[in-house]
Amino acid sequence: MNIGIISPRVLFRKGLRALLESVKDFAVTLETDGPAAALKLPDFGRTKVLLIDALNLVEGFEASAQIQQHSPDTITLLLTDHTDPELELRAFKAGCQGSISWESHPELLEKALRAVSQGEVWISLQASSQLVNKLVRRVSQGDNEIEELTRREWEVLVLVASGNRNKEIASRLCVSENTVKTHLYAIYRKLHVGTRMGAALFFFQHANRQVGLADSLPAAGLADKTVSNGARRKLKLPAAR
Repeated sequence: MNIGIISPRVLFRKGLRALLESVKDFAVTLETDGPAAALKLPDFGRTKVLLIDALNLVEGFEASAQIQQHSPDTITLLLTDHTDPELELRAFKAGCQGSISWESHPELLEKALRAVSQGEVWISLQASSQLVNKLVRRVSQGDNEIEELTRREWEVLVLVASGNRNKEIASRLCVSENTVKTHLYAIYRKLHVGTRMGAALFFFQHANRQVGLADSLPAAGLADKTVSNGARRKLKLPAAR
């Protein structure tokens, strides 16, 4: 797996690089001090996951948002001095696929990197519960600000919730990947979400209200797996793109 490191701390970058490259099939292909510099590097396109050192939380969120704006396919994982549900939700809103504390054991960092690289979201049980509860309230109360999706947008949403990536959706619908991205951006705007996870959660809450609709999707769509002594779960959803 090709990994990039963004951190203003040189010694931290070097130490993290040495740690990651000691793991089988891990390679650090990018190492720099900020998102602007990272985007200019020739190896940026080869990088699978970007680790962003959030020495300053606001700058960390801004860095992730900047990366997502210029390269929506890039997966980002935020490194912070602590984790809590509020911080995780803010990181998620900024476009990160998860966040992990600097104090975490190296094995947990490896698990997080492998999870997000496979299209999963690294998020705690508490934070995921808050996301679901918030969405349930919006759906059950009826959000008048949510615009109605077109038939094609519903088709794309169903395929997203089923775990399909953009290339697979394009093939299924006989359209280009750019067309799929256009539909996704429209879906995000209408549902007031910023990622595939948010869109998929909306669909599953909607599906639960429709007889037989949820049963038509693969069970793995929102399957979760407990790790780290049950303290953290991975929601198995496609990464935001």
